[in-house]
Amino acid sequence: MRRLVLLGAVAPWVLLGCGLFEADVLPLGITIEVDQSTKAVGEDFEFDWEGTGEALFGVIIDYGDGVVDSIQSIGGGVRLGGNAVHAFDVAGSFRVLARVEDEFLGADTSSVTVTVTGS
Repeated sequence: MRRLVLLGAVAPWVLLGCGLFEADVLPLGITIEVDQSTKAVGEDFEFDWEGTGEALFGVIIDYGDGVVDSIQSIGGGVRLGGNAVHAFDVAGSFRVLARVEDEFLGADTSSVTVTVTGS
């Protein structure tokens, strides 16, 4: 889907010189991946994530152990991505949930499960 976007609108826009051009609107979605699915207590897991949409508010990452990271989008972008590093204090299996929130399209989630072994 393509949409003509006006300067100053909440939706994504592209300004080049003095002209406005159409910008692709991306479908709402999020992905999360982990560098290794099993590590020992205290070792860092590295998570890569990417969210897409029309006017993103931000991304929330819930590690399943009571720790939550929140990444806010400034300006309602169409793509938001990055990485996060987290170490778990206890052994167990944890479902790490990523949630992207969009002003117009709602929310979407994705998860990955990691296993933390004793030290």
